[in-house]
Amino acid sequence: MRIILAILAATVSIAAQAPYVPTEVLSRAQDVRETGQHIAAQLWPGWDPGATPLGVYQQGQYVAVLGAKEMGAPFKLDPASSAADPLFVAPASGFPGLHFVNTTANIGGHNVALISADDLMSKATTEEAAAFGIHELFRSYELKITPKKQADLTVLLFGKYPDFATRNRVLMQMEADSLLDALRASDTEQSTKHVAEFLGARAERRKGLADEVVRFESNEEASEGLAGYVEYRLLETAFPAKKDLREQKVAALAKIRELPRDREQERFVLLGMAEALLLDRLRPEWKKEFESSDAMLDELLGRITSPAPELRAWGQALPEEQAKVRKWEEEGTRRIGLMMNQKGRKVVIEVGKAKAHLKLRALNPSMMVPLTPNDTAFTFLGLDLDDMKLDFAGVPVVYEKQQDAFWCMLPEDVVDQAIKDMGDKLKIEGRGFSLQFEDFEVSQRGKEIRIHSAGILEKKGPLKPEFVKPKVP
Repeated sequence: MRIILAILAATVSIAAQAPYVPTEVLSRAQDVRETGQHIAAQLWPGWDPGATPLGVYQQGQYVAVLGAKEMGAPFKLDPASSAADPLFVAPASGFPGLHFVNTTANIGGHNVALISADDLMSKATTEEAAAFGIHELFRSYELKITPKKQADLTVLLFGKYPDFATRNRVLMQMEADSLLDALRASDTEQSTKHVAEFLGARAERRKGLADEVVRFESNEEASEGLAGYVEYRLLETAFPAKKDLREQKVAALAKIRELPRDREQERFVLLGMAEALLLDRLRPEWKKEFESSDAMLDELLGRITSPAPELRAWGQALPEEQAKVRKWEEEGTRRIGLMMNQKGRKVVIEVGKAKAHLKLRALNPSMMVPLTPNDTAFTFLGLDLDDMKLDFAGVPVVYEKQQDAFWCMLPEDVVDQAIKDMGDKLKIEGRGFSLQFEDFEVSQRGKEIRIHSAGILEKKGPLKPEFVKPKVP
């Protein structure tokens, strides 16, 4: 296989207009597919990973797709690949509207499990790389079997998740500790006892949460968390000697309060993984229930036992979290100040009453940070409204809850030229950002440009673009 891949990679490099794809990248990607296909039946009934093409991309260079029977332009079939297992390669520049992240993307009419070559090759071992790739392949399958159990990421977009609520953080760690104890219990009775503790802590924690936040949590566990479960089972089934890798995943439950800011979404992966592992032990037929009903993972655990009313001791956890959160808010406030003191124009896009009509096209939770309870920063975001299209890839944009608006700092010359050139449309574009508007108003005060969409202002008919220059004293 590796010799074939070496020849294949060399051929790709000389094919007309086909970018070079390193042999080691293709080799790892193929290993992911083959490992998944060999043991898929043991991971999830009815799942065939080979039915989903696997795409590997290098930002700004290439997209390589394995497992698709055909791909249209700009893809080119590598002549060294077989008809039974073709490889298609295209330049990344051929997909200007595609957001390159680890996700399922529609490419050329095919749903492709898309993974980063950098992420794939950053894994220290073949086993870890296989687990990483299988995660995205299973996420693609989830979209088919449980399309309604996907998290609503607007909860993150509009800062609705209580990241700064210390009580929520401490009780979630209690949930994780109970799940960890349940997994490590030596018998079913003790495992069930700790599941009851988990359910009790969760019931207590969620008393103060909005329904949409509760749904977001359970959906994240039932999607990303379930894919984490498949990772664990793959390591157990395909690489049984690698017990240390499985233990690392389970042991991480004890430290979800200590996750870095940009990895906090992993909480739900770990919780969902643990819930599914416990369902294997305590309710073996749960997968049929999960696919055929609206029940989430935690709800299926609730069919095994009732919540325990007693909570674990709080100890110093609450004051420790309070101190941590205060530090986060202070750091976030400083970061906002540094952003606003940058050279350039502050561009504010109000969303207001049109917020419910915004279409979230792209959001990477690992590239967002809640700065304060009022401000969330994103460095990868795509939003659409009927008369507005926003894309940020590397340039930070902040959602400010009190203003109900997004704002960013952009180069002054780029913004001023866009304002000068605007007619019925306004385009502000540069490296890492693209803002496009129709039916809008623009106003300026000092270094701040404020843009109002017609959909936001709720005016009938098209708006005449308006630019209000700052008053000269």
